[in-house]
Amino acid sequence: MTTQKYTGKTVEEATKSALEKLDLKREDVEIKVLNPGRGGVLGLGGEAAEIEVTISSTVLDLQEKPTLRTEKKEEVNSFNNYDEEIDEETEKLAVEVMDFLISSLGVSVNTYLREENENDGLYFEIEGEDAGLIIGRKGETLRAMQFLIVLILKRQLGKSIRITLDVEGYRDRRISSLEMLAENSASKVTKSGKPFRLNPMPAFERRVIHVALAENIKVRTESKGSGLKRQVVIFPVRD
Repeated sequence: MTTQKYTGKTVEEATKSALEKLDLKREDVEIKVLNPGRGGVLGLGGEAAEIEVTISSTVLDLQEKPTLRTEKKEEVNSFNNYDEEIDEETEKLAVEVMDFLISSLGVSVNTYLREENENDGLYFEIEGEDAGLIIGRKGETLRAMQFLIVLILKRQLGKSIRITLDVEGYRDRRISSLEMLAENSASKVTKSGKPFRLNPMPAFERRVIHVALAENIKVRTESKGSGLKRQVVIFPVRD
């Protein structure tokens, strides 16, 4: 997650300004009022309202549709609405933003832009002494950085570009771990005949679970809940 502060004459005005600048909806963020502000007398001695806006990495998943049979496809493809064309300007800005974020964190790492196929956007590999610090708790820092780069590219260039950050193979290891979790959980569901609810996960991780079990005819998957509490539930398929 990432947090930013905004001000306005009122809390409502500060909130509106924040949502417009971030190009997000009210339900995409959590807002904490730091100062409700006050109008003063005859326009004098007033104080601006200040709010703290927390953006969760899960906002990229908020357009999912909770229909039973289509949800798996919705979740798997929820990140496919990206512009395919990545020109030199886009690549240059992405690298500059990435370098700025790394510099701001004050960590000792090297970043490399790896060439992927044209539909996979830009893929950054991060290596170095402090690489582990970039991951954060359960990958939260990594996902927040990805989200910020996507957001800045969208605001500066008007393009939605897929950004992938990987720290010394963390992404591949995490995917393998999730796939194993999916298979083991599906086995439990098949044997017990009862639904099994996984712990809340961000959109990317839920999508891995859906994909891993997409061809398993003995179970079906469905996402339940909202925001940070959204989780995958595995159901048995009865004959």
